[in-house]
Amino acid sequence: MRKLVVAVSAVVAVALAPVVVDAVPASAQTNVIHDAVGDDKTGEGHGDITWVRVNYGEHRVTVKIKAAESGDVEYYQDLYVDVRRADSKPDMLISSNGDGESWSVGFVDDWRLGGYRSRCSGGLNSATYDNEHHFVRYSFPSTCLMKKGAEQPKRIRVSLVTRPEWEANFDWAPAPRTFGRWIAWK
Repeated sequence: MRKLVVAVSAVVAVALAPVVVDAVPASAQTNVIHDAVGDDKTGEGHGDITWVRVNYGEHRVTVKIKAAESGDVEYYQDLYVDVRRADSKPDMLISSNGDGESWSVGFVDDWRLGGYRSRCSGGLNSATYDNEHHFVRYSFPSTCLMKKGAEQPKRIRVSLVTRPEWEANFDWAPAPRTFGRWIAWK
């Protein structure tokens, strides 16, 4: 009887192994880009980025932006996203703003804000602005990164710039028009 139980247990374990492996979710990768404090154009800490953390998952992308304690995160935070290795131009722009506390994702061809083709938006109150702790946080579906009919990009890299309403750049992370490391979702 004992041999039968061991044999049945071994057969069940082998039969269930593919199910267990398939049930494990694809892992998300997180990248944190640090930026020097005090390098903002205002000299007063407004829009001065301390770090930006991006978690790229199979179903959601989560972004948290931390500003220097001396100021605020400023009105707009523009996160440029690159999905292709072929060039160093952004493919998408994720813009968050403090007026409606919202985010939107659009397709771009370069670093300029003009020609923004909107893909999706979170609507009012889709971003959390915590001025007391100097950060912005939002999350959006990974499908926002896909053009119609395309697959989800295997990896992304980002560059963040803060700016006021009048479009002047205050601070970049990691540097002006420079992307951080690649972030893979699986």
